[in-house]
Amino acid sequence: MRDAGWACKHTEKYTGGHGRFKGLSDGGVMRRMALIEWKACLFCRKHFLGSEKRKFCSKQCRKKFHFLVYRMKRMLRDPQFKERSLARLYAWKEKKKREKEAQKQGETKQQVVFVDIEWI
Repeated sequence: MRDAGWACKHTEKYTGGHGRFKGLSDGGVMRRMALIEWKACLFCRKHFLGSEKRKFCSKQCRKKFHFLVYRMKRMLRDPQFKERSLARLYAWKEKKKREKEAQKQGETKQQVVFVDIEWI
C-alpha cells in the first residue's frame, strides 16, 4: 500500500532521479530524457509527436483499436458471435459481387456504336 504524501523513501539525495530526469551519476550534469518523440499510431500508422507512453494519435484511433481487439477476443471465445459475423461478412461480399456484375452488364448495354452508313 502506498504512503500518502510526496516524500521520497530512498536514501539517496534528490538529484532528479525520479520521473523525467536522470540522476547526477554522469559527473554532476543533469541530463533530460526525451519527453517527446516521433511515434507511429498503432491503428492508422500515422506519425505523430508524443511521449513514450502514448501509442495512438487520437482518442478515436484508441477507441477503434481497443474495440477491434475486443471483437477479436470475443470472436475467439464466442462461437455464435463468430458465426454471425462471418455470415454477415459473406452476405456483404456476395452483395458487392452482384452489384459489380450488374454494373458491368449495365455498362455493356449503354455502349453506343457508331456505324458509317456509306460503308454498308
